[in-house]
Amino acid sequence: MLYEKAGRSFIPLFTTAVKRGLTGTILVLLAVLSTRETRAQGLLFNSNDSLLLKRTAYQVFSNSPEFNDRFSIKFDLSIWDKKHFGYVLTVKDDAGKLYTLSYLYPGKDTGYLHLNIGNESNKIKILLTAAQLQQRQWMTIKLDFLLRSDSMYMWVNGRQYRAGGFGFTKSMKPGIFFGKFEALNDVPSMAIRDLSISGNTQEYHFPLNEWKGEAVHATSGKEMGHVDFPNWLINESYFWKERLQQRFEEVSGVCYVPDSSKLFMFSKRSMQVYDLAKDQLKEVYYRNELPVNMILAKNIYMAAGNSIYVYEANNVRKDDPTIAALNLSTLEWKVIGTAFVPEQRHHHNLLFDSVTNQFYLFGGYGSFSYFNTFFRYDKAVDRWAPTSFSGDTITPRFFSAAGNAGRPDEYFIFGGFGNASGQQVVGGRHTYDLYRVNLTDKTIKKLWDRKISDSNFVPANNLILSADQKYFYVICYPHHISHTGLQLYKFSIEDGSYEVVSSKVPVVSEKIESDINLFLDKNTGELYCVIQEFSDAQRSTVRVLSLAWPPVVPVADNAGSGPGWIKILLIPVLIMSCVLFIRFRKKRKQENGQAAGLPSGAEVQQAALPAEEGQDPGAIRKNAIYVLGPLAVFDKKGTDITHLFSPKIRQLFVLILLKTPKGGITSREISLALWPEKEVTKTKNIRGVNINHLRNALADLDGIKLVFLNDSYVFEMDDRLFCDYLALMNEAKNDTGKDITPLFTRGKLLEDLDEPTLDTLRQGYEDDIIPIIFERMNRLYQQQDNKSVHKLSESILHMDPFNEGAIQYQLAVLRRWKGAEAARKKYDAFVLNYEKSLGVAYAIPFDKVPLPETGLPPQ
Repeated sequence: MLYEKAGRSFIPLFTTAVKRGLTGTILVLLAVLSTRETRAQGLLFNSNDSLLLKRTAYQVFSNSPEFNDRFSIKFDLSIWDKKHFGYVLTVKDDAGKLYTLSYLYPGKDTGYLHLNIGNESNKIKILLTAAQLQQRQWMTIKLDFLLRSDSMYMWVNGRQYRAGGFGFTKSMKPGIFFGKFEALNDVPSMAIRDLSISGNTQEYHFPLNEWKGEAVHATSGKEMGHVDFPNWLINESYFWKERLQQRFEEVSGVCYVPDSSKLFMFSKRSMQVYDLAKDQLKEVYYRNELPVNMILAKNIYMAAGNSIYVYEANNVRKDDPTIAALNLSTLEWKVIGTAFVPEQRHHHNLLFDSVTNQFYLFGGYGSFSYFNTFFRYDKAVDRWAPTSFSGDTITPRFFSAAGNAGRPDEYFIFGGFGNASGQQVVGGRHTYDLYRVNLTDKTIKKLWDRKISDSNFVPANNLILSADQKYFYVICYPHHISHTGLQLYKFSIEDGSYEVVSSKVPVVSEKIESDINLFLDKNTGELYCVIQEFSDAQRSTVRVLSLAWPPVVPVADNAGSGPGWIKILLIPVLIMSCVLFIRFRKKRKQENGQAAGLPSGAEVQQAALPAEEGQDPGAIRKNAIYVLGPLAVFDKKGTDITHLFSPKIRQLFVLILLKTPKGGITSREISLALWPEKEVTKTKNIRGVNINHLRNALADLDGIKLVFLNDSYVFEMDDRLFCDYLALMNEAKNDTGKDITPLFTRGKLLEDLDEPTLDTLRQGYEDDIIPIIFERMNRLYQQQDNKSVHKLSESILHMDPFNEGAIQYQLAVLRRWKGAEAARKKYDAFVLNYEKSLGVAYAIPFDKVPLPETGLPPQ
């Protein structure tokens, strides 16, 4: 759904529709629902490189349906890392017999899928090519269980395989499991999506489009399965993932080459080549030096000739080369020309006509002026020729975005900053307009001009057209703020309505040379944002971030997106429509309800804010940092800014936070903890970049400041900041009687970050806090506060699954709270997990587990 304003929620839009009538409301609702079908989807599994307890296990049916004669299982499979052996799928029949689909990589860029009968025999062996073993390269797998004929058909991307002699019965209630199952602990590094189970008249479809949680829903909206330790891929379509950070001590440029899915970061004598698909970086040296003295390092890849063209528009000495081409096959630079334009053109656009192999330069800023001139480079005479266009006029500007409009010779130009006179002394304004430029006919057509009053942003260099050519995607950010954040926007080509479709990424834009570009790589199925942050005119840091394509906006629920979900919502929404419509009619007569003595909107909002005194410490939502459980950070206005903390920034933050009471942490200790694979001397730049990003992320919080004191990094903090870890440790130390249950039961330290570098810190925190929690539990147990004891003991077991003291408290409160049967179920689950994980039987029978208060078994 596209909104009039960024971040606009469904309710205001819905209310607006009610004002226009009930029919409009229903249309808006259906439009919202229809967008759910297009969401990205999939489940990524924790593999053999994860701890045994944290490997992903997906049970498709909590209660398996029964199939007669035949049933089929169909899903898409992608191998994320080809080197990990494991079980993709396990089917368990009524008698406990297992049928498995396993993956094996013997090497030499080939893999195999094996269809097996338990641990008895292999029935089908299928070769997978190197191309099929790439991340996000999806294979459609289908297994057709022919129960009556005791045989099976298997398809991989439409190619059929057959086997018999499985020992099927004529009907089956199959248990269907993906990943870890019972003793089958080996899990390949894989992802699945679009799962369907069908047979007879039954059909179940699981889009696997959850955002969070462990429950799995069918398209009907019904919860049908469960997954342990899921990684929902849909999150990768909203939250940017930092892929690479590279520091350069000289002017460098970045060029994307779509044919090879590579980024070329070029300097004077060599270039860094980043393979997007393989996530690999290597340095390559040229046969000769780059002949252009780079200032802005603007460039374009020309498929004809397999060359990168580097050019400088101005500020190069007369007769010095301004345009050169690097042949990627020979790694040799060749001077193309010495042409330049009259003034420098910071943040101009480059438009390439692939029909004529010519490129055009538009707009930009220099000499205290904004420009709207088009220049075409004429290679025959080595000249930037001013080129006239008919039709609408684009006002002078820089910071515009340009991108292909669906034809080789047509481009969109969107937005920017400037004014009609082109003179900087007059002042500038942000524009949000869209033009279609035809390079063959030399025409310009204005499509729309939006008025966006609540935001001031500019687009980055380029824009990406959607597959249906109805929308374009562009990175936007407030360029006038040096330490700011960028986000991905989606604009309608028809009317300019838009929405924000990504998390925010912190960025430093101190220098005018700083540059941001957006690329779509169809081979990897990802968007890439390449940020080049200049610290001065020479030195820069290049950051590469990725986002799964297409981008997706988070939703509040985890339900399925099918007809059942629509039916559930449609009736109450229709009722709401009528109520809101009636209220709207009355509203005009009652002057917004004030005549009837109703509170104003501002009063309602104020009343909804949590009280500062005595409020639940786990509910504070202003100037607060939570590191227990999933990280959550709220700035001084109450805005959730968690997305500003990348995984590496989270690790850095917790390292400094936990070391601050002990005098802080040195630069060397930070490097050893966060980049153990690198020499400490080679981590100076990346460490400095991450420390600056941490400072920027904390800038909108009061009461916390990162300082370098006595050769160590520490946080200076005061009472304006709330931190759950500090509040918990302070109460544990002073024991003022405050309830710490909401804090402790949030979870482990940074629970949503699976990083071995934090294991020592986590263990230290647990060693410190668990004895204190046992003291609190004993007091609460004596007071017969069964609910609190149950929560605290459950949290301890979450940290330490085999803590005997915690299970004793849990069983004791369950006995007197919910009865012996509830306690017995908990004991059985504990014992089963104990035996599975440790490989030995639990020694103490249920009726011999001692009570906490006496240490003796219950009577």
